[in-house]
Amino acid sequence: MNEQKKEPNIGIPVVSSAIVMGKRVLVRADFDVAVAGGRVIEDFRIRRVLPTLKSLIAAGAAVRIIAHRGRPNGMRSEALGMAPVAETLGFLLGRAVTLIDNPFASDAEERCGGAGSVTLFENIRFWDGEEKNDLTFARELAVRGDLYVNEAFANCHRAHASIVSLPRMLPAYAGLALADEIRQLSRVRERPAHPFVAILGGAKLETKLPLARRLLRDADQVLIGGVLANTLLTARGVMTGISRRDEECMDDACSIARDKKIFLPVDVVVTKSSLPTEGDLARIVDLGMVEDGDAIIDIGPASEAAYERILSGARTIVWNGPLGLAEVSAGTHATRMLGAAISRMTGAFRVLGGGDTITALSSVGLLGGFDHVSAGGGAMLSFLAGENLPGIKALLHNDK
Repeated sequence: MNEQKKEPNIGIPVVSSAIVMGKRVLVRADFDVAVAGGRVIEDFRIRRVLPTLKSLIAAGAAVRIIAHRGRPNGMRSEALGMAPVAETLGFLLGRAVTLIDNPFASDAEERCGGAGSVTLFENIRFWDGEEKNDLTFARELAVRGDLYVNEAFANCHRAHASIVSLPRMLPAYAGLALADEIRQLSRVRERPAHPFVAILGGAKLETKLPLARRLLRDADQVLIGGVLANTLLTARGVMTGISRRDEECMDDACSIARDKKIFLPVDVVVTKSSLPTEGDLARIVDLGMVEDGDAIIDIGPASEAAYERILSGARTIVWNGPLGLAEVSAGTHATRMLGAAISRMTGAFRVLGGGDTITALSSVGLLGGFDHVSAGGGAMLSFLAGENLPGIKALLHNDK
């Protein structure tokens, strides 16, 4: 690990074993994980909170976990149920995890275990009071616990009941993973070592624009890939064919596209389909050679090499969003290659975030090459952009 300045005090209370003994602890976790065939296929977010859960269990707490998957919009959905998560969590903890179908039922309390037990409530977004931040809904949750622990950094930018109202009704603390997120990301936000190089990929320029503007102020270079690159290239007047673009954000794209700190691809990988199958022919072309019927699915090898050269001298690297089309293997080559290169750059403080980027690099065993892997996508963007996240703010206003 390279030498770093002293980490900041995160300024919020962090849970400890001394305060949870014999208590019913409501843990808001982020278990929005990928499931296929009834099984969890990417368990990074579950593993992230294991230290907190194990600490609570060892201290004799009765652990009750609140979490969600997907966006069921206040309706029950078998496809978004928590049963696969309960199975994986039980395996990782080496103990039984009780799944409570309805935490608001009259018999829910007696079905929850006592000291040392682990209970997982069904997907909290099956109830519309969660996303509406309904106070009555939050109070009904609060009766199931004696104190609250937030381990859902990825949701701290959302003003939902279990994120902002529940912690104001019970003694509230940050979990170990949430505290670590704040420490590590604060090092980037408040005092990054220079040269500071950022990589922004994926889509949704609208959500990434506040961070992009801050990076154009604080970073030395900003390397662009993914749909963001297509959008900014179009804003520069470069032909991008039928490639995916954030058309509704073109005015915003034009406002930053020609900033001298922004680096865009010089060559790209294209196909004749915006969502190619494995059999579709992919070609590498220089910018200016993209045809009307071409779709850009990745940056090209010359761009990979140029980005790697820029990154090689960095002391701080922050990466959010894949460089190509994450849905198909042909679009993940540059992401994997650059991930491997960064993993060897031990002289830099390296931060990674964004679900698609994490999935792509996890599949080839590269997450260990980063000093910090953030469980947040949008929350990471908001925090690094300097915003006060509602879920973190709620922990500062605890007067219990």
